[in-house]
Amino acid sequence: MTIIIKNIIYLFFGLGHISILSQATPINNTSSSETQQDCQTLIEIYKHFKLKLPPFANDNNQNCCSYEARLAASKVSTYGTTDWMCDSSNSRINTIILQGRNIDTDVPWDLFQKLDKLEVLHLYDNKLTGEIKGDLRETFPNLQQLRLQNNNLSGYLPTYLPPKLETFIYW
Repeated sequence: MTIIIKNIIYLFFGLGHISILSQATPINNTSSSETQQDCQTLIEIYKHFKLKLPPFANDNNQNCCSYEARLAASKVSTYGTTDWMCDSSNSRINTIILQGRNIDTDVPWDLFQKLDKLEVLHLYDNKLTGEIKGDLRETFPNLQQLRLQNNNLSGYLPTYLPPKLETFIYW
């Protein structure tokens, strides 16, 4: 089992030191059905956007929120980071950042709706087309940031925005 150390306290005495480790929390490397659904949805989003699939896509049992999966994805990324982040328990995707990826298709709102813990969605600086569809309160119940600027989206701004939305940039 892998352990994350949240607090490390070092007390220095001369040439030596005493370390006290506290609040060790196990990392969740197992995949719950919700995690697996999130990972499968992320793969479907990548396919819809015609993006290169992340390395975890080759393993049906891989937890895309695990440290190993995110590290492998960051090694093949142009930016040295992943396009997604997960919650503090490493079990659910809560952030997707796909800005400036030259994506030139519509937005698969129905796929994003499956990510019910999504808090941050950045799709700006692409060539996305189509409209924002549906009631965003239902599509994104936990969304706090939605950035869609510099795309080719059409239609009206949505009437109903997510209840937790703090940042919405459309133009």
